[in-house]
Order: sequence, then C-alpha cells, then structure tokens
Amino acid sequence: MELDKFVFDSQFIFLKEEKKLQEAFKRTTLKNAEEMYFGDLVGYTRKENWDSSKMEKYIGRLTWLEDKITSAAMFKETVEELNEFDCCYIRLNAEHSFCKYAEKGGLQLLSTKASQYLDLNEHRPLYDKNLTYLPYSTDMKNGREITLQILELSKNSFNHGRFRADKNFSKELVDDIYRSWIVNEIKNKTSKLYLAMEGDKVAAFFLYKENISPIGDYVIGFVSLIASSPEFKGKKYASNLLNYVLHSAKLKGTNYVIANTEVSNTDAINFFKKNEFKSEVNLNEYHIWN
Repeated sequence: MELDKFVFDSQFIFLKEEKKLQEAFKRTTLKNAEEMYFGDLVGYTRKENWDSSKMEKYIGRLTWLEDKITSAAMFKETVEELNEFDCCYIRLNAEHSFCKYAEKGGLQLLSTKASQYLDLNEHRPLYDKNLTYLPYSTDMKNGREITLQILELSKNSFNHGRFRADKNFSKELVDDIYRSWIVNEIKNKTSKLYLAMEGDKVAAFFLYKENISPIGDYVIGFVSLIASSPEFKGKKYASNLLNYVLHSAKLKGTNYVIANTEVSNTDAINFFKKNEFKSEVNLNEYHIWN
C-alpha cells in the first residue's frame, strides 16, 4: 500500500524522505492500528489507552486516512464509521481533504497546531552562561516544590489546547488531564525536564524529548512544553534555557528539533520564530463524539 504525503500527521515532511517515512509508518504506527474502510476509503484507527482510562470513555484515534474525500457525502460516511468510539481524536494536515470538508460538515475545529522545526546543523545556540541551569532529578532536595511551581507556570500554556476548546470536558477535568500529563512526563521520564533558576524559584522550565525520529538516519528532538515565570518577564530565561538545551542536543548529534504550537498562541509562535524555528505545516485537531 502506498501512503500519501500526509504520513505521520505531516510533522516530519521537512525531512523530504517520503519513502523512508512510509516504511517507518507501516512498521510502527500501522502495526498497532486496525485497518478500517470508510466506504471506498482506507484508514487506520487505534484505541488511546491513556485517554480512555483517564476519561473513563472509549477514546480512539484516526492515525491515517486516504486523502481522497471528494464530497460531503463521503465526509459524512467517514465520520459515521468512527462512531464505534465514544470519542475519536483526529489530527491531520490542514491541507487534507477531510479538513476541507469538516467545516462544511459541521465538525468543530478544536485546534490548529503549527509544526515548527529547527535545523541544528545550521543553528548556533547561544545562551547566557551566567544563569543557573539544572536538569531535574527526583532526588532534588526541593523536588516537590519545583513540581508545584511547574504546574502553576504551565497553566497559561494549556489555554489554547484541544481539550480546553471541547465543551464536552469540564474545566476541572481538563485541568486534571494537563496536570496529570505533566506529572507523568516527569515521573516516568518520558521527557527530560530542564530548569532555569532564580534562587529557589523556577524562572523557566523545559520538557524535552531527546529523539522522536521515525528514521534511524536522523535524531530529532521534540519540545514537549516550555514556559517561564511572569515574575521574571523580560529577562529572557525561556530563550536562554531553550538554547542551553539545544546546545547540549547539538553536541550529542541531534539533527533537528520540532515544536508543535497552537496557532492561537501567538506568543509561543513568535517565541520559536525568534529562535529560528521554521513553520512547515499546520495540523488540524478534531474530536468526533458518538
């Protein structure tokens, strides 16, 4: 089966390695998904285990869909096939034919993320060496206090997410989802946590995955979350911390770094743009409820 250019939610398109991306997609994502037919279209879905247990609902994800929707009737048929889930999460390239018919079909666009990337081979990360940067450790003396500060600083970062835009979720549940996600990232070391400190206060923090590359030829880092304290606004703690981590990543042989940011979060978009990230593609996010 030949996949179209929208493999991997398009966030790796900048690699210009379509054939290798297709092979990796079949080997990883499609291996853990179930093939479905949407009329004449082929697609793949999977159960989102963490979301399902957290929300106590059967949550699915459409991992890939042929880019061949040509009518409102085909779009409607596609949506109806996903009703086996209580809710199905969809993230697709904004240029995908599904997205073009979604608005006409009455499906709410919850979020659009700009997938930005930085080529570390062409970037020289510069940071203030007089600031204090720390990798987080579970045995840090004030580890619990740092975690509480991080949870407080992260609140504004999640005002633009898909869960916040979905009125099927209460504010309390959304807050719990995001809070639990951050705690799990730290606890399970899914992402590495880096801190810029001002005394005993977290001036900025950075959650970072060292490699999400589907292709062994490249090492691709991923910005899970970055935030800074309003108390130290104007001191460029976030930029310095970002470039501190980028400097370390470059020394380790990282080729690229990706940051997916909601386009409505203009401060974040501009932050990455100022730090030389390039916007390659927009990703639209939807929830289809049964």
